[in-house]
Amino acid sequence: LEWLCCIGELVREKKDIDWDVILYKADELRCSRMLKHGLFLSWKGFGTELPCQICDLLKHDHVQPGL
Repeated sequence: LEWLCCIGELVREKKDIDWDVILYKADELRCSRMLKHGLFLSWKGFGTELPCQICDLLKHDHVQPGL
């Protein structure tokens, strides 16, 4: 749970996150599913405000409903 809170704090503090780079790197490192799960849980569980681009991505991800 602490990591999910840390995600929320990081997103709240760092307004200049380049999400395209984050998503590209996660895909390159083959950990995009883990990134999406963490963002989803932080968003839904702790109300982390994510950019629309990320919320839309998470809403249309087929694995998330199972969480």
